[in-house]
Amino acid sequence: MHKGQHTCGVSGKAGNLQGKKIDGGNVFEAPRRRDYPLPPLLVEQAGQAFEAGTKKLGYHPFSTPRAILSEPYNGRPACTYCGFCQAFGCHVGAKSSILVTKLPEADKTNNFKLITGAMAYRVNSDNSGRATGVSYYGPDGSDNSIEAELVILTTFIYDNTRLLLLSKTDKFPNGLANTSGQLGKHMMAHMMANVFVGFDDRHMNIYMGPSAQKHTIDDFNADNFDHSGLDFIRGSQISIGTGNLEGGPISLTTTAPPPNVRSWGAPYRDFLAQYYTRHAAMVAQTENLAYPDQMIDLDPNVRDAWGLPAPRLTYDWRRPNERARVEYMQKKMEEIGRAMGASLAWRAPVSPAGAPGAHHEGGTRMGSDPKSSVVNRYGQSWDIPNLFVIGSSTFPSMSGFNPTLTIQALAFMSADAIVNRYKKNPGPLL
Repeated sequence: MHKGQHTCGVSGKAGNLQGKKIDGGNVFEAPRRRDYPLPPLLVEQAGQAFEAGTKKLGYHPFSTPRAILSEPYNGRPACTYCGFCQAFGCHVGAKSSILVTKLPEADKTNNFKLITGAMAYRVNSDNSGRATGVSYYGPDGSDNSIEAELVILTTFIYDNTRLLLLSKTDKFPNGLANTSGQLGKHMMAHMMANVFVGFDDRHMNIYMGPSAQKHTIDDFNADNFDHSGLDFIRGSQISIGTGNLEGGPISLTTTAPPPNVRSWGAPYRDFLAQYYTRHAAMVAQTENLAYPDQMIDLDPNVRDAWGLPAPRLTYDWRRPNERARVEYMQKKMEEIGRAMGASLAWRAPVSPAGAPGAHHEGGTRMGSDPKSSVVNRYGQSWDIPNLFVIGSSTFPSMSGFNPTLTIQALAFMSADAIVNRYKKNPGPLL
């Protein structure tokens, strides 16, 4: 993961540097060989309040590591703290997306071609079961095919899964590379349970500065806390930040107001006037378990713009383990809100209508047994050695963290295995 952090540019502070615990970083993290390439981003009001409140409760807050430049890095300027990171492109290129980090490098090699506006609809294969290329519709509606000795799927989990399901053959009647029957199964997502806090005497101005998770504690993540007497396993990262900014300037309107405030008319107007600049959002990024009946398949009726079956999601977070975890974390966030000095704390509804949350994972799970997984540890199909799948669709389980760095780490490992092992000796990578 360190390579991905330094390649793209991540701002943060180590909390466990070669076994030495460092206050201000995540003391629960695994030992790191080196610090982040850039110092943490500036701490705004919400982060300061969260840090003081969580420390009062004996927890260990830290500035959330973010792929946003706190200082100029590799020819790119530092963050301007405009506040529109979430769901928007960065106007100066300080947000370390692949668009501004790796794609320009790939383009300079003269060995890379990016076709935009295309829709891949089939991975082609021959009678022996080897992948032979990909068919796609061009932006002009044309039908095209590319022959290839190696096919690597790197789309989001729905298209990784759907593309294999669409590519079924006589040899693979239930979807390409699906002799295990596991394709599309064990889908997971972070439920992102929210608690909002309002202050009568302090402005938070959470729309200022980088959005999403501004400050974090890991005290209730994974097995970092005592589960004795609790009716759930695993845990959640807890962070403070913003509500979703996709809703525009009044993002508070995209979430539910407190139960005693209706979402229209004069009471809502007065609530918004009082708390828009004085509220903050806490989120619990719960680590949900993988269940085989949480799955992606092809919808029998719905078609997309190209006439292809849409991916259909079957997902139910209302399981005892998940519900108990969400309830526990929302209580903890309410306690943190009170310790921060908030005059008001309320829960955003968590319901199946909001499922499946964020950071979707699973569908082409990796494993060590071909009977219970789709790909091996390198993302290589058990059934088709020259077919690789990269991305969070390969995750067999999830954590309470954002998945991007894990995706990058696995991508580096797969690329290394392809270049240094598979290319020299094509076949299964064991």
